[in-house]
Amino acid sequence: MNLKHITKDLGKFVTRESPQILTILGIAGAGVTVYLTGKATWKAAQQIQHEEIVGKVEQGDSSFRLTDKERFEKIWKLYIPAAATGVMTVGCIVAANRVQARRYAALA
Repeated sequence: MNLKHITKDLGKFVTRESPQILTILGIAGAGVTVYLTGKATWKAAQQIQHEEIVGKVEQGDSSFRLTDKERFEKIWKLYIPAAATGVMTVGCIVAANRVQARRYAALA
């Protein structure tokens, strides 16, 4: 078998099985989104704790706390990968549904 034949067969397979492939990617994406969110939350908690300790030392005030806005400004970038993965996951699930609906409509 040559490369051209393998590529053609692979293209047919992907076209035929696209709803299942997209569903699998959606499920995997959900897991990755959960993992990335947990990882970002862990880092955010450590970063906020560090910032508040440094603020207490610098200001000499034991009740020093960051405001919600300051917290958000310091940690929002940590959640970008999780958000991007979540958006792609939703896209895969919607695309799988649309492909399957078109196939059912073609059968009817």
